[in-house]
Amino acid sequence: MAKKNKNMFTAAGKRPGQKLNITSLMDVLTIILIFLLVNYSSVVEEINLPESITLPKIPIKTVGDAVEGITLIIDKDRWIIDDRQFLFNSFTTQQNEIMEKSSEALTQIKKLNEANGKRTNVILFADKDIPYKMIDSAVLMTAGAGITSIDFIAMRQEL
Repeated sequence: MAKKNKNMFTAAGKRPGQKLNITSLMDVLTIILIFLLVNYSSVVEEINLPESITLPKIPIKTVGDAVEGITLIIDKDRWIIDDRQFLFNSFTTQQNEIMEKSSEALTQIKKLNEANGKRTNVILFADKDIPYKMIDSAVLMTAGAGITSIDFIAMRQEL
């Protein structure tokens, strides 16, 4: 039989206790914690919608958080872009006029936001009974103004 080396098992036991320096680990964890807290806090912005707007309800699981941007409210008889209202009697007959005026207003607001360093996305609010053609026209008008980021807003519905 081969001889066993006595030092093979006892060599690890003779070492003095090792100390773990966790100072740099604590620094990293603190930075990660601060980063997560800053990004987790969300800005809640209240927007006063006309009483005629009833937002569609969707399940909470599919709802994301809205970001700041240019508000576009689509109602049956008006479009509101930030604080500018565009009233109409019939969307089908006045569609070109509405889209032209809205596009001009949206372009002006976009230029102001870019000059001030703000995001140039659109937050779209529409009544659940608004025809798809109006929403589609608003999306096309927004894209025509050079804005490709659109957030659609719906009310949260508890499951």
